[in-house]
Amino acid sequence: MGSYHPKKKRLLLVDDEATLRMVISEILSEAGYAVDIAESGKDALKKINGNNYNLIISDMNMPDMSGMAFYHSVIKNTPQLKKRFLFLTGGPTDAMLSFIEETNCKYLTKPVKMLELLSQIDAILNKDSAWTIAEEKRTEERFHWSMDCSILENKAHLKTPFIARVEDASTHGAKIRYLGKPLAPATIVSLYIMNLNLQIPAKIMWSKISGANNLAGLRLTEPIPIPVTMNSGITP
Repeated sequence: MGSYHPKKKRLLLVDDEATLRMVISEILSEAGYAVDIAESGKDALKKINGNNYNLIISDMNMPDMSGMAFYHSVIKNTPQLKKRFLFLTGGPTDAMLSFIEETNCKYLTKPVKMLELLSQIDAILNKDSAWTIAEEKRTEERFHWSMDCSILENKAHLKTPFIARVEDASTHGAKIRYLGKPLAPATIVSLYIMNLNLQIPAKIMWSKISGANNLAGLRLTEPIPIPVTMNSGITP
């Protein structure tokens, strides 16, 4: 662990649980990241002082320094890391949720699902600051497929889903129309298709206002089962 290649994104993993550090660091290394580890906030501050990191993954509950105190210590001297934190917690307290709301940092609850962790890391590292980007063309065949669905942002304290409707779909993508606030590109969400009782993690690729509603393009992390009876394609 800790080997560095200039083309790799470099991550710092901070957690006082040795087993969790080992498991997560191995998975992130296999995913192509250069990973350094620290067992405490104080240990991590020393590493940050001599290295450049693209992202810091930190536990919230550590004995010597809480994740919140660690965050404030980091951005005091390294403000460019302000939006480069991902927190892990066994259960968010009211104080933690207030901190998350104030800083707009992301967090995941333990036990961590590795697919969600990798998706969240990708979202933070590749976040587009603009709310709207050019619609990407899907190379897969697309089908007219009108289905009721709901969208849930990957934030544990946001329990109310967006009511939406799929307008067209491909094996790994979908276009949805929904009410509510515009979803930012690179946001990680869960798409629940009611007719199929199917929930799939997805990434917002583009988003734009369309009349009284919003449109968004989703890239799905798992293939969606397109019914074999559908043969009316849309030109990508």
